[in-house]
Order: sequence, then structure tokens, then C-alpha cells
Amino acid sequence: MDLGGGENRKLLPLPTLVRNQQYNGRLINQDNMRNWYLSRRMFLVDALSGREKSITASPKVIRVATSVRIRFQLVPRTQEGQIFPPLMTVTYTDVPITDINTQTVSDVYASFFFYI
Repeated sequence: MDLGGGENRKLLPLPTLVRNQQYNGRLINQDNMRNWYLSRRMFLVDALSGREKSITASPKVIRVATSVRIRFQLVPRTQEGQIFPPLMTVTYTDVPITDINTQTVSDVYASFFFYI
């Protein structure tokens, strides 16, 4: 996140919620906000983790970010237009690889939400 500010410019990490993230074989980040595990990083395409046994092997699946949402919310009762830290929400889809030379990836959606 870029806060601007001319010479005092700062880049801050953007909290990122991965909707279908797994931990110990079960999905997390599904229900209660108190149990969310937020990250600082995201990727659009991951062709590395779908490889079996060797990093030089062809991937069996490619993980693709199919939904990226950024939510902005104003702090109530402020005159200066202050906002809470934005929240990025990412959903990934695993795409099985059948023919790496001709296969295409499904649609990717990006959206921005502003709440007053």
C-alpha cells in the first residue's frame, strides 16, 4: 500500500486474506474473523507448488488467483476522510494441466469495494 506523502513516502504491507487457504488439511479463513490468518503476500499464478518430486518436473496443476478483491472502509465520524487499512481478499483455483502448450486459464476477477 502506497501512502504517498512526497519525500516522506511509505510503502506498507497490505493485509491479505486467502479465502481457500488450508492448514493441517483443513480450510481456514472461512468463518469467524477472529480466527483469520492474514498474510502479506499474494501471487497471480503459481506453477511451482504443483510439481511432484522435482522442481524440474512439469507441473500437474497450476494455482491461479481467480478472484482478487480490495476493500476500503472509511473510519466513522472523521472529517479528514481517514480509512481503515484496506483488506485484500484472494481466492485461488487449481487448474489441472492436460496439455501445457494449448491449455488456457479461466477468467480472473478483480474488484474494489468502498464502504462509507
